[in-house]
Amino acid sequence: MERRTDVKRFLIVGAALLTSACATTYGELGGLMDDGVTAQRLTGDSYRIVSRGNGATEHGAVHDFAMLRAAETVRRACLTHFIVERGEDRTEVEETATPESTTITVEKVKQKDGTSKAVERVEHTPGSTSLSVRPGADLYIRALAVRPGETPPPGAVSADEVLTFVGPRVKRRKNAPSFVPPVCDGQAFVAGR
Repeated sequence: MERRTDVKRFLIVGAALLTSACATTYGELGGLMDDGVTAQRLTGDSYRIVSRGNGATEHGAVHDFAMLRAAETVRRACLTHFIVERGEDRTEVEETATPESTTITVEKVKQKDGTSKAVERVEHTPGSTSLSVRPGADLYIRALAVRPGETPPPGAVSADEVLTFVGPRVKRRKNAPSFVPPVCDGQAFVAGR
């Protein structure tokens, strides 16, 4: 019985290590796990940011991915700030159930005196239920330009501040390039561009 418990512990610890090693990293949406982040332009200055994680990803990481992609998208457009117009939780929960089962095996066992005896062996496997939670978030943002010295509108988030504070704590995919803001000329800071 003790050996069975040790094997179960080993499997649980191994699964936990394997799962934590597979948490979503920052990169384009898609791939084998269908996780990552992407920006979709809706109008001239509005975007939908889609961020999805896998079962090993924390909700906070998915939100960081969305905010970071929003900031990168705004800076690529040579704008400075964004307003989150709407946010939606897109977490998916999948439940998998395994029914219980009972197997009865009857074997003939030879006794020491040469006779045979029927032995019944019953093996019961209890049912189980597992949950897989895949965190997700959609942000709908409006990008805007705030000139130096101007006060941003209420609710505006500085893209540069998000790049500075969120960017370093996000784990990027292997070989994924770091974001380098473009060099924008003075014409870039026209609202609605």
